[in-house]
Amino acid sequence: MSTRARAVFPTLDDLFHRLEQQGRARLNVTVTVPLAASRLHIPYAYRNGDLNLVKPQVFSGQEAPTVGLALRLAVEGDLLRRHGAEGDGPTRLIVVPSFEPSDDGDIAKSRVRNILHEYHVRTVPEDQIDAFVAEVEQQAH
Repeated sequence: MSTRARAVFPTLDDLFHRLEQQGRARLNVTVTVPLAASRLHIPYAYRNGDLNLVKPQVFSGQEAPTVGLALRLAVEGDLLRRHGAEGDGPTRLIVVPSFEPSDDGDIAKSRVRNILHEYHVRTVPEDQIDAFVAEVEQQAH
């Protein structure tokens, strides 16, 4: 995870490093996306029956790159959900988005959330990270 993303999500980073020490999470996982054969780097992964791939993502303040990245993550997440990661069984992509400042930030946030939701990719808004951390702490095994 980049230093910049670490600064944006320190609570998440601390949780997964602690869970990794307990054997309840994995750090820096690379998965091959089924059908697309692309590789996706995932900083955090945990199991709760399914393999959950947690990807913090900083989105640009510019609309075109933001929407393009959201579309790519949506399709990759959908392919992982439908086909699983090789040898890991049922797989879910969870995106934790952060947005660079922009004039139309709320529109970009809404588009990203809607695109990912349409493809069954969970998003965890910044204001819900604490609740997500508690959920992972309870469910990870």
